[in-house]
Amino acid sequence: TAALGVAIYVGSMLPRGDVGTLNLAIRTLAVYLLLFAVMNLFWGVGQPFAFPRFLPVAPIAIAGVSVSLLSLVTVGAALVLGTAFWFLYNRTATGLLLRGIADRPDVAQLLGADATRLSGLAWLIAGVVAVVVGLMTVPTAIFTNPIGGRRAGGPLRRGGNLRARPQLR
Repeated sequence: TAALGVAIYVGSMLPRGDVGTLNLAIRTLAVYLLLFAVMNLFWGVGQPFAFPRFLPVAPIAIAGVSVSLLSLVTVGAALVLGTAFWFLYNRTATGLLLRGIADRPDVAQLLGADATRLSGLAWLIAGVVAVVVGLMTVPTAIFTNPIGGRRAGGPLRRGGNLRARPQLR
């Protein structure tokens, strides 16, 4: 996913990146719609289906309160990511450059910051965070196609490579 984030940046954000914020926002929306359509094409058949859980479902009792292991892992991941981001942005030169590019890109470039490399790094970090957030939130969701409609065939019905078979909760 991190590599996909860099590929999206190089393929859609980097070319003519100086055109303005609205243009970049529309490009971002277009990339989202393209990814959604491709994912729906391959994995949208046989829905709704549940994502397989990677942690036990049984709750853990802490001080008389039942808490799921997934919730504890989610809190732990949030603390680790928050601490890592605080350290990155407040204690490293790269973090200072990332903050400079985000706040005043023209001044940061005049001071020698490589905006292209740093923007690629920001997209890579965003991809990694997307994986972590997805792993924490997806097991509790049932996926359906908000656009509607089902097709016959497709990877799930033909025995494709997706491990999770369609399941109703």
